Amino acid sequence: MNAAAPRTTIADGLRRAADRIRPPSLFYLGAFRRLERRFLERHPGRGLNLGSGATALSSDLVNVDIAPYANVQVVADGVSLPFR
Repeated sequence: MNAAAPRTTIADGLRRAADRIRPPSLFYLGAFRRLERRFLERHPGRGLNLGSGATALSSDLVNVDIAPYANVQVVADGVSLPFR
């Protein structure tokens, strides 16, 4: 007679998946920031930082996020932006 396997829930699966995800290394973040700065230098002017979170990349960018973080200037859903 086989013992029944313990029942796993979706939450259990998500917890196991989250345990396997590694945060990006500091090297990767540094390289990404350098690419952002280079792009902003080559393409001056006003732009949107969609999904900015609490990050302010440049004073030339309008920070837009769905949540009212400290550096967010416009709280909006990316699907329905209040711009023309």
